[in-house]
Amino acid sequence: ADAASVPAFVVFTDATLTAVAVERPTTTAELLSIPGIGQTKAERYGDEVLELVAAAPGGADGPNLLGNGDFEAGGLAPWTTFSFINWQITNGVFEFVKPVNTPPSGVVLQATGQSLPAGQIVTASFELGNTSNVRKRVTAILNDSDFSDLSACTFWLPPGQPLSTYVYRTFTTKPWTNAMLSIYPSTHGVEAWIQLDNVTLQQTPSATIVG
Repeated sequence: ADAASVPAFVVFTDATLTAVAVERPTTTAELLSIPGIGQTKAERYGDEVLELVAAAPGGADGPNLLGNGDFEAGGLAPWTTFSFINWQITNGVFEFVKPVNTPPSGVVLQATGQSLPAGQIVTASFELGNTSNVRKRVTAILNDSDFSDLSACTFWLPPGQPLSTYVYRTFTTKPWTNAMLSIYPSTHGVEAWIQLDNVTLQQTPSATIVG
């Protein structure tokens, strides 16, 4: 309002600001659903509003952004694979390995189509198991689909480990246009299997990140 030399209520009324604080929108579409915010104001102020909301502590966690996270849909979609990995779905569990001498690194991934503002805390949760008799390493990457912003986390799975829950939390350092989760079998070898199940990806404004 100061920059435009207009009263504050011309930009957003108190009722609109209250609705933003209560609803805590995370996308432009959600912002447009708030009374008092139309297309022009969303284009002019939307990114800044979403960043402020994302940076504010508290708020309810968002829905799971992934589809078929339990692999019970009768196939792999909307997950996809890239490069060469051996995989199968057994009793609703995705099982995969990366054979040796088959570059580049193989991966199973899902692009959500969900945009995220800068400063948004996102949390992935998944179960990993290892039915082989050798130690296996798995790398998870959370990123914008154009790889302009990403983080990675590696997990070591001891031989014979049953499915166990892992949580990976990060935050966006810039606005994302298409949030994506990728799971890489970082250990190459035919010893079967690395297991993956019950995968979720959420915006988690109630969480905290240290470091």
